[in-house]
Amino acid sequence: MYYKIIQERNIIGIASERDFRRWQSRNGLIVVTNADNAQFVEYNEKYYYDDWFKALPEGCNIVRDLCDIIRIEEEEYNEIKEQLDSGTIPQDESLDEETEIIDNSPDEEPIVIKKTAAQILEEQIKLAARFAEV
Repeated sequence: MYYKIIQERNIIGIASERDFRRWQSRNGLIVVTNADNAQFVEYNEKYYYDDWFKALPEGCNIVRDLCDIIRIEEEEYNEIKEQLDSGTIPQDESLDEETEIIDNSPDEEPIVIKKTAAQILEEQIKLAARFAEV
C-alpha cells in the first residue's frame, strides 16, 4: 500500500508500508510497524500523523506534524515520487473533483447539482459552525 502526505493541499511526501512507525515504550525505541498499529509515518527523517493513527502513550514527546495521509495506488505514488525528486511540490487536487449530488425533494423532480469535495466540506463546516453557535 502507498500513501501521500498532504499539508495545506501541498503533497509534501509519500509513504509505503515500510514507513509506518510506533513508539515501543518498553525499550524506548521507535520501531517499524504495520498500518493498523502505526502512530506515525517517517518521511525524510520527520514524523507525520493523521487522525486515523493510534495515539502516543502518555509522556511520549515525539514531535509529529498533523497532516492528511491518504492511500493511493502505486502509479500515483511513482508520479509523486518523480515530482518530489525533481524538487517540485505537487498540489493535491482530489478535493477539486466534481461530484454529482441529487437534491431529492419529495414533491419535485430530482435536481442534479455538481460540486467539488472542497465545496461540500466548506458547506459542512459552515453548517456545523451555525449549530455550535446555538
